[in-house]
Amino acid sequence: MANVAVIGAQWGDEGKGKIVDLFTHDADIVVRFQGGNNAGHTLVVNGEKTVLHLIPSGALHSGKLCVIGNGVVVDPEILLEEIAGLRKKGCLCDDALLRISDAAHLIMPYHKAIDQARERLRGKGKIGTTGRGIGPAYEDKVARTGIRFIDLLDAATFRDKLKRNIQQVIGISKAYTTRVGSGPFPTELKGPEGEKLKQEGAEFGATTGRARRCGWFDAVGVRHAVRMNGLTGIALTKLDVLTGFKKIPICTAYRYDGKLINEFPASSKVMQGAKPVYEEMDGWDATLDNVRNFSDLPLTAQNYVKRIEEVIGTEIILVSVGPGREQTILLKNPFEK
Repeated sequence: MANVAVIGAQWGDEGKGKIVDLFTHDADIVVRFQGGNNAGHTLVVNGEKTVLHLIPSGALHSGKLCVIGNGVVVDPEILLEEIAGLRKKGCLCDDALLRISDAAHLIMPYHKAIDQARERLRGKGKIGTTGRGIGPAYEDKVARTGIRFIDLLDAATFRDKLKRNIQQVIGISKAYTTRVGSGPFPTELKGPEGEKLKQEGAEFGATTGRARRCGWFDAVGVRHAVRMNGLTGIALTKLDVLTGFKKIPICTAYRYDGKLINEFPASSKVMQGAKPVYEEMDGWDATLDNVRNFSDLPLTAQNYVKRIEEVIGTEIILVSVGPGREQTILLKNPFEK
């Protein structure tokens, strides 16, 4: 059986997609053997343009087997979008026509974050990377620390590799909730309590001076952030702003159309009409400005922090009790194992 390799002979953008599509007519199998979704292969068939980033350019031919080889680094989100787009065009509708090497490596969100951060740090010397995490993913492949498709089939292996690679991802959250501009805000307080949060917390934009909308802590939203970003810990800021409230509600769920919602809604309509379900905690009157140890916080403040930790599903590693650097209670140093 004859095989033909198609290789770009310049800096890229030579028109490989068109040539592969042309040769596919006489081929049985089309293999993408290296690269990632930083590359775009443009195909024009019957006047309609299709751009592929991961799936081999033979995908527009019916009955051809497309293979993503182990030299490719794959962003799962882009792959799924591409498959969906092709199926809308009536292509690749048979699952058997797309195969992915179990040794192909995944591009993870942290690869993209590293890629983009490096470019920013290079300043004028930046190399012009697309920021899609291609380079860092290949680094992990060579270092044998990357995550492969085969690892997705074993939850324990995937979890172990992921822990060795993301390590600590720290989210920042206020002890209450604020939002600028319009849009849904289930826990928003429009009366005196909201005004108190705004004034005590100095909730005005540093650049524009625009007032922020204020409300009680929304655990549904923070849980969503924990899950979407793989957060391993939360730095809880502005706990001191809550001093003086007799009762401090925590929103643990939403209610919409008579139904309890525990997860952040994808529907903007549901989000707009969602009502908060509150769990009330006792407040405190003692000033927190000079507290430097968690055990020195009022017991009700400790309980409030612990309850937030429980309802968001990840640990709180730091509590801020004022704007100063020293006004911080460090519960766990993320740089220490």
